Formats: sequence, structure tokens, C-alpha cells
Amino acid sequence: MKSVNKILIVGILAMFLLATVTPALEIKSKTLNEEIIVLDFSFSEPWLEKINIKDRVYDRITVDGLPNINDFREPRLPVKPVRILLPQGRSMENIEVFTSDKISLGAGYNIELGAKVVPLVTTQQITKKQNSNAIKPLKSTSDIAPEPLYSDVAVYTSRGFSILHINLHPVQYLPETGEIFYYDHMTLLVETKESSVNRAFRGLPKDYAHVENLVENPSDVYSYKPSSVEKLLSTETYDYVIITSDELKNSDGE
Repeated sequence: MKSVNKILIVGILAMFLLATVTPALEIKSKTLNEEIIVLDFSFSEPWLEKINIKDRVYDRITVDGLPNINDFREPRLPVKPVRILLPQGRSMENIEVFTSDKISLGAGYNIELGAKVVPLVTTQQITKKQNSNAIKPLKSTSDIAPEPLYSDVAVYTSRGFSILHINLHPVQYLPETGEIFYYDHMTLLVETKESSVNRAFRGLPKDYAHVENLVENPSDVYSYKPSSVEKLLSTETYDYVIITSDELKNSDGE
């Protein structure tokens, strides 16, 4: 089954690369029983400017609509934070990123570095990149890029919905030569596997609305279905629920 899936994946991606790309377009494969989520992203050309920091000249690079990372003493490059809703009862199994041909902006650049973050309250020691829940990338991309094409992969739960967090890196930088290049198109493919249903899911209308505003694939929130007990409680017309026996259900409490 795996080999068949891979063949279908290649075919699907070939169609995406031939099609017109729109930013943050979500396309899900129905041929694989919704086990695979595919998202296409397009990026504008980066913009460069000279800046002066403590009498030293650096290059600042920005991309429309993207924030820049600010890791201490690391190049401040644009990053695309992505939040993907995983189907109900499924977990992440594998991630792959496919790109267009890289576009070089030239060499000899000196990209500005991230500044040190000073906490307002120093009640505990802060270590760099401390995140015990983070999942390391499952597939290396070092053969096609100087840095990983994605990072900081982790799955978090919001009101019973499982949301995959991942950062895409469309801009790449080689400190040794100062070369900058970028990808104007990236395709993110997330393979999922069967898992248990999160029991914290309540099925409340306000929860659906909340998650719709968080993820890149908001139409998938309605794939989450509450159980019969959750449906009873989701009406929000009860202040509390009392569970009792048949002998006591008609008792006046005395």
C-alpha cells in the first residue's frame, strides 16, 4: 500500500506544479481516503535594504506577509508559520516539502542577526530553543538546501482539535559566501495515520469558529464530529448534569 501511495503522491504533486498557484491554497487528496493533506504556498521576491547596527552595516531581508525569525545570533530570515488541522482521529506520520527551482539574489550579503531576548521576569533560567514537545523533522532536506526547508514541528491541541504547527523557510542564506536564494513556490505534504479521538473535543459552535480562524484548512473543522454524549452537552442549556439511579431519580432531595 505504501508503494501505491507514493506513486499517487508523485502524480498529485506533478499536477500541482503544472497548475496556477495561489497563496495558501489548500488541496486535499480524496483518492487516499483523506490520509494526505497538501498545501501550496507562493511567495513574492524578497526585498533587501542596508541597515546600521552599532556602527556595523548589515543587510535586512523581508518578504511581504512573512515575519522574520529572531533566534539569538542566527540570520534573521523570513519564515512562513503554518497551522494545519489534522483530521479527527488521525495523527501526523510524515512530512515532505517540495519546491520550485531556487532563485539566486546574488552573493556577498551580510544578513542581520537575531538579538538577545531579555525577559521581564527572571524567575527561572532560560535555555535556547527549549521545547520538550517539539518533534524533529522526519525527513532530511539537506541535500537540496543549506538549511532545512521546515522546522519546529509540533502538534498541539486547541479545544479538542489537533493542530500541526510547522515553519516553512522559503529564503535560504549561505554565510560562507553571503549568497541568498529563495523559492517562490513550496508544496507541503503531510501524511497522517490512524490515531485515537481526543476526548477533550466538545463540539461547541464557538470552538469550531475559534479553530477556523487558526488553521490554513478551515473547511476541515467540520470533519470533527461529537459523540452522542458530547452532543447532549454541546447545547449549553444545562447548568449541570446529575447522574443517578432509577430509585433516586424522582427523589425530592430529603
